[in-house]
Amino acid sequence: MDWKSLVEFDYGVVSSEIRSALLNIATFTRNIIQQAGLSVQVDGELSSVGAEVEIDFGDDAAGGVFVTWHADPALTEVAAQSVSDGRFDDPSIIQSGAISEVMRDAIIQILQLAKCVAEPSNDDMRPLALRVTSIPPSS
Repeated sequence: MDWKSLVEFDYGVVSSEIRSALLNIATFTRNIIQQAGLSVQVDGELSSVGAEVEIDFGDDAAGGVFVTWHADPALTEVAAQSVSDGRFDDPSIIQSGAISEVMRDAIIQILQLAKCVAEPSNDDMRPLALRVTSIPPSS
């Protein structure tokens, strides 16, 4: 993935040194997830199943490297439509959320085995994501 082609918005961005570190973390993270046999979405292709590795270059507490699992788009669409329709007890919502949570926790363990520091995101805009804050020094 060409991380450098990401669009920068009109907000404070991290220094070039931190940008480089985030790019390294994201690339290492993507490679570890793929080595585990899990699919990683390429170039923001949100119509596919798998892990999305996102870099937020913002120079604030919400910046960093995040991973979000995306289940089958058909399930995701049914769950989203259920929310839109106010059917909050629809099984698709529970199933979609549970899949994302279980996969987040599994990916955290995979990354921790590779000596990364990864934990559930505390960002309310990414409630089922994980955050990777560091990778092994030799990476």
